Amino acid sequence: MGTPSLPPKPLSTWKRLVIISLFSGAGFALMAALILGGVVWYGSRPTPPKPWDTAVIMATGAPDFSLNDDDKTFRFTYVLKNTGPRDFRIDSLSEVQILGRLKDGSLSQPLQTIDKILTLPVFIPARQQGRIMLSFAPSDFDIPPQRIAESDGTFQERIWSYLRQNYGSTSGFVIFDSSSRYQIDLPNWLNEAPKEQTP
Repeated sequence: MGTPSLPPKPLSTWKRLVIISLFSGAGFALMAALILGGVVWYGSRPTPPKPWDTAVIMATGAPDFSLNDDDKTFRFTYVLKNTGPRDFRIDSLSEVQILGRLKDGSLSQPLQTIDKILTLPVFIPARQQGRIMLSFAPSDFDIPPQRIAESDGTFQERIWSYLRQNYGSTSGFVIFDSSSRYQIDLPNWLNEAPKEQTP
C-alpha cells in the first residue's frame, strides 16, 4: 500500500511578500525600460524641416530693369517688403538658392554662378522695404545694343520685345533661403514698358 502524499506546506507570509515584491519590481522595471526606450526613440527621430514661409519677405511688384555697363547683362531691381518682426539679411550665398519659375508653375534647376546673380549684402529691416538686385547674362543670345540716335524709350521697347521672344517661358524667379526657411517669389518683368504719365 502506497504512502499517502502530504499536502504542500503553505508559504509563510514573508515569503509570499518577497515573491510578490520581486514580480512587481520586475514588472515595474520592464515598464520603465519600455517607456524610456519609447522616449529615446521618439527624440531621436529625424525632425522634418519647417515648411517654406512665403509671407514674410514679399516683392511689391515687377522689377525695374537696366543693362549693366558692359551691355551684356540685365540688371533687375526688386522692391521687397519685410512683414516680419526681425531684420532680414543675406551676407553669404552658402545657404541661398535661386531658381527660375516657368509659366507652368514648375521650377528650374538652381541657377549656377549665383555669386554673379545676386548682389550682396541684402538687408531689409523689420516692417520696412528694401531693394535687391539680380543680374542675368544671357548665354544663348546677344543683348541688342542701343543704336545710334535711338531714344531710350525705343530702346527699352526693343529690350522688352527681346525678353518676350527669348524668355517667354519664364514667369519669374524664386529665392530659397535655407537659414530662415524663407521663400521669396520674384515676379517677371512687365510685358511692355510702362507708359509715360503726362502731367
